[in-house]
Amino acid sequence: MEPLAIFGIAMPLKIWGIPFVIFLLWNSAFWFLISSVIILKPLLEKKDKLTTAFFVWLLGMGLMHILVGAGLFWKTTILLQIGIFFGFTGSAYLFRIPLAGLIPRYERIGFYLILFIGWAIVAWMTLWPHPHAIKLLYMIL
Repeated sequence: MEPLAIFGIAMPLKIWGIPFVIFLLWNSAFWFLISSVIILKPLLEKKDKLTTAFFVWLLGMGLMHILVGAGLFWKTTILLQIGIFFGFTGSAYLFRIPLAGLIPRYERIGFYLILFIGWAIVAWMTLWPHPHAIKLLYMIL
């Protein structure tokens, strides 16, 4: 087992037989999905658009981390692309929160535009599968 140095601390490349990066992805997926289950009760009691947006973001990020981890683990590109689809969809829903506060009149149009851009990036990545830096830029924005 080769050590991986992060911040000067030697860490194993595998935890419980799972590569370290995939372990981190699946660990964060667990916490995203637990958080989405916790927020589900208030969401069902009060159908608020902003709570729905936050719930969809949590669920999308959880599914993205599971699928991206599985895609890396089994070296399957389609799982990576489906995971990124869920991540972009969740991010578009989360972006409804600032849109609702900043420009409520154009919130719906902005949401659909951002959703379309994210899905177009996923379609582009699917049609031309090679390393794409644009997906990282989209997620950062």
